[in-house]
Amino acid sequence: MFIFKKIVKPFLWPPGVFILVFLLAALWQMARGRRRSSLLCLLTAVIMWLAAIAPTADLLLRPLEARYPLPGALDGDVILVLGSALYAGAPDIDGVGAPSAEACERLLAAARIHRRTGLPIILSGGRVLPHQELMGPVYQRFLKGIGVPANRILLENRSRDTFENARYSWEVCRQRGYRRPLVVTHAAHMPRAMFCFRRLNVPATPVPCGFRTWAGKTYHWPEFLPRSFDGLAAALHEYIGLWAYRWQYRNS
Repeated sequence: MFIFKKIVKPFLWPPGVFILVFLLAALWQMARGRRRSSLLCLLTAVIMWLAAIAPTADLLLRPLEARYPLPGALDGDVILVLGSALYAGAPDIDGVGAPSAEACERLLAAARIHRRTGLPIILSGGRVLPHQELMGPVYQRFLKGIGVPANRILLENRSRDTFENARYSWEVCRQRGYRRPLVVTHAAHMPRAMFCFRRLNVPATPVPCGFRTWAGKTYHWPEFLPRSFDGLAAALHEYIGLWAYRWQYRNS
C-alpha cells in the first residue's frame, strides 16, 4: 500500500495530473481510430513527463554545477553573497520578511565560511523593481539571527541583477580595502556570476553552494515519477541568462 501511494500521488496534482489527462486522451483517441491525434497526445505526455523528472533536470544542471568546484582553501579577505529572492511580507521569527529557500542556502553557506574564517560578509542585492523591498536588511537580520555579528555584515543595496551584483559589490570592496572576495552563490548560478566578475576584472574566488548534482549520482524509480518543472526551469534560466549576458555585456 505504501508503494502504491508513492506511485499514485504524483498524478494527483500538476504536472502529473496533466500528464495523466494526455495519456487518457491518447487512449481515447486511439479507441476512436484517430491515430494522429492519439500520437500527438502521447508525445505531449512523454515530453511533459521527461521535463518533470529529476534526471532530466540534472542532465542540464550538471555542466553548470561542475564548472566551478569548491576551492581547496578559502583564500580571500571578504565573503560576498549574491542576492536571491525575498518574501517581503512574510512573518519571521525575528520580524517581518524572510529570505527565500534559495537565499537561505547562500546565507547559511556564508555564515559557515564566516565561522571558519572570521571574514566579513557583504550582502549584494537591492530591489529588482521599484515597488519591491530591499533584500539586504532582511538578509542581514537573518545572519544576525544565526550568530553573525552585525559589525561584520556590510550591505550593497543598489544591484538589480548579477552583473550589477559584481559591479557594485566590487565598489564596496575597494572602498573597504578588500581585494580577494569569496563569491557565494548557487553552483548552477556560478558560471553566470563568474562571467560577470571576470568581465569586470575582479579577482574573485568562486565558493558554490546548493549543489543539486554530483559525480556518480544514482537514481531510483521514485526519481522517474513526474514531480515538478522547477529543476528544468532553473537550468534553462541559467543557460538563457548566460547567453543573454554574453550578448548584453560583450563590450563591457
